[in-house]
Amino acid sequence: MAHLGQSSMASPLNGHSAGSFTTASQAIHPQMAPEIFRQKIEELLRFENDKQRLMLEMLRHCENAAEMSYDLEREREHNRNSQKKIRDLERQLAEKDDATTKSKDKLSMELRMLRDRDPFVLILLDGDGIVFADELLAEGEDGGRKAAGLFESQIRDFLEQSPNPNLSSIPHARIVCRLYVSMKSFSEVCYRAGLASRPEIVEQFFRGFTKSKLLFDSIDVGHGKDRADEKIRENFKLNLFDPHCRQIILGCSHDNGYRRLLEDYESDEGILARVTLLEGVPFEFELKSLPFNKIKFGSIFRSNKIVAPSTLPTMPIIRKESMTPPTATPSPEVAAANLASKSRVPSWATAAATTTPAAPSSSNGVPLGLSKSAQSQQFTAGSDPPRSQSPPPIRRNKYRERLDPPFHITDKAVYDHVKGLRLCNQYFLNGQCYKEECRNRHDYKPTPRELNMLRLVARTMPCFQGADCEDPWCLTGHHCQNENGPLGHCPYGSKCKFYEMHGMDKTPVATVKIGS
Repeated sequence: MAHLGQSSMASPLNGHSAGSFTTASQAIHPQMAPEIFRQKIEELLRFENDKQRLMLEMLRHCENAAEMSYDLEREREHNRNSQKKIRDLERQLAEKDDATTKSKDKLSMELRMLRDRDPFVLILLDGDGIVFADELLAEGEDGGRKAAGLFESQIRDFLEQSPNPNLSSIPHARIVCRLYVSMKSFSEVCYRAGLASRPEIVEQFFRGFTKSKLLFDSIDVGHGKDRADEKIRENFKLNLFDPHCRQIILGCSHDNGYRRLLEDYESDEGILARVTLLEGVPFEFELKSLPFNKIKFGSIFRSNKIVAPSTLPTMPIIRKESMTPPTATPSPEVAAANLASKSRVPSWATAAATTTPAAPSSSNGVPLGLSKSAQSQQFTAGSDPPRSQSPPPIRRNKYRERLDPPFHITDKAVYDHVKGLRLCNQYFLNGQCYKEECRNRHDYKPTPRELNMLRLVARTMPCFQGADCEDPWCLTGHHCQNENGPLGHCPYGSKCKFYEMHGMDKTPVATVKIGS
């Protein structure tokens, strides 16, 4: 084993004599050799264990390094793929952005084309305050046609000359006009004010106004307060944000109530540019202070309100029988005179109150509608019988609609008897009859009880002005009394003379006292 001693690796045994053993530094006593060898072997084993642990540790590090290298390469590949995908997505996004921009431009162009295809200007007129000129109303249907043509022409001029580019750019916009009016009441007022020879002339005017232009309509709202207001408000709100509606022209200068509709928009610049207020009569104070644009077409609209007496005297001759009519209630002429002291009354009313043409007579010389014994009792409008009491107050509900006193028939037999007599209500209750040929009786002497029942009979006929009536001496009815009966509703339904007034609130909240 000499080759072991020559090994490059140090050996724990370095001697070969039979009597002793030596190590690299000293000889080993034979008795100590086992212990020494045991220690050396343990050292070798520890060394081998350390070497093995080191090798295993190195192997683990190599494996980790290999795994990290693999992960890194995988991440690099993933990043390369991700970058490629990102570039592809960016390219696709750019293409989509370009397509979106083109689509957006195309859509915007189509929207502009759609908006510009049918632009229109909406005109909403409250016929109670925006009244066409007297000469147009008096011409009936021809006047209505002229009014529509003149009105459209002035609207065109307004659009072309407007500094608002939204309007001047659409001179050929369609013009839509909606005129809301209580046809029957308005026609009667115009007739009583002398603006038309008969109520039908005014109705013909509105018919001509509607027929003249395809988009012009005069709409009858029927009896009732604020009927026109409500329709105008809803049409205003419906079209205010319609892109086709470039402008709303609102004719409402006579009614402060429209301020509640407009004040919500007075700080909105966009709405201020889209709404114009049309002046007929001068603007009420609360409307005048609003910042909306205002225009006036003075040549085709009245600049003052219609003032008419409560009853139109077709003949200024007043006839009186031998009986003394009640003096507790003043005549309509007195009431009209009181009204005239506060308002400008048309000249025709003044003339009617002062002229005294000859009374018409029958073939035997007796004035029509009167008995022969009444010939010496005739008197003219200039000698109206005085009324000692002031006008009775007018009760109204929360909607400002007129309420009549409760209807109580205390004696049905007397009521039916009076109803069958066909007495002249104006003659016996107001002391005067204006009709040239009155078909009702003037030759009867009613008792006080019969006069009370006659008042109830008179109220079974509806007033021409409906619940808006302001005449304190009006004898006719202003709402349906059948609704106050035991059924709680009118049994006649749509056949009732007061059908348009059904459903009125009968609770009085205000009393208007008109001075004598």
